[in-house]
Amino acid sequence: MHSCSPGCAGRLPAARNLTPALVALVAVALGSCRGNDRAAALQPTTPATLTAHDDTWGFGSRSESFVMARGHSVTLRVTGTPGERARLLASLTPPPAPPPELNGVPVAVDPSRFLVLLDSVIPPSGELSLATTTPSGAATGDQVYLQATLDNGTSGGARLSPGLTLTVIDRVLEPIQQEVLTRHPLGQTAEGGIVILRNATAWTAFWAEHNAGLTALPPLPSVDFTRDVVVAAYAGTRASGGYALEVLAVRREASPAGIRTLVDTEETRPGPGCSVPLFVSRPSYLARVPLALAAPAAADAREERQVRLLTCE
Repeated sequence: MHSCSPGCAGRLPAARNLTPALVALVAVALGSCRGNDRAAALQPTTPATLTAHDDTWGFGSRSESFVMARGHSVTLRVTGTPGERARLLASLTPPPAPPPELNGVPVAVDPSRFLVLLDSVIPPSGELSLATTTPSGAATGDQVYLQATLDNGTSGGARLSPGLTLTVIDRVLEPIQQEVLTRHPLGQTAEGGIVILRNATAWTAFWAEHNAGLTALPPLPSVDFTRDVVVAAYAGTRASGGYALEVLAVRREASPAGIRTLVDTEETRPGPGCSVPLFVSRPSYLARVPLALAAPAAADAREERQVRLLTCE
């Protein structure tokens, strides 16, 4: 791989060809031009760690892919041993397939065309961070490929982190409906669950079942399934009112069975001393979500639910 300083501009994409997403990420370009003749001398060690965190929504990366919603603040973090030299590399294109490997970690950026976003020594805290936002001019679907390297000065070269791909989206999710009472069978189960709807036929049938028993069926919300899916979350049966459920984020994650959809939800529950309606409730939340955030149709979905207690005086 190559590191590039201003004197090596011929190896960098011309500034006019960079997408706004990549331009916004560039904090500093340091280092020196160097070939990959030291690759053979690299010693197998623990790789660097590279993660992203959406500061607006409060969730972090759990797989090799992450999204940057317009207007959101995102922090990129590189962790390692204090005193090691860390670099954060970015490119607009992935490496040619099959990617070369160093220490068993695939090269995630284009070795011939990348920028150094961060070049510094790991502080005593063991973590370096770079905060950025996605500019409004970035096109939906723009991708930036990232990889971190660590060099302790004795291993003969830099160790690589797994790669991380940032994809620009125009929104995280768009609520379709949030309600407390639902007659959908899933709401009858003790813990509820997650349903992902991917086509108009399934969505139409689900909407009718979800609203079964109403005097009149509410109009079916419009969904363009060429770009979106519907995520339906159910909290399950609750003994009273005062409960609510919200979908906070939807993203892909790696699992032993492959890539699956992870849905982060938050359930609000009445705390001690709260007055609540005396009826059985089944909180639900339906959201329109970009297709890029959901795993393939055959993959499983998993929910991670956090609970927030209301405080009442």
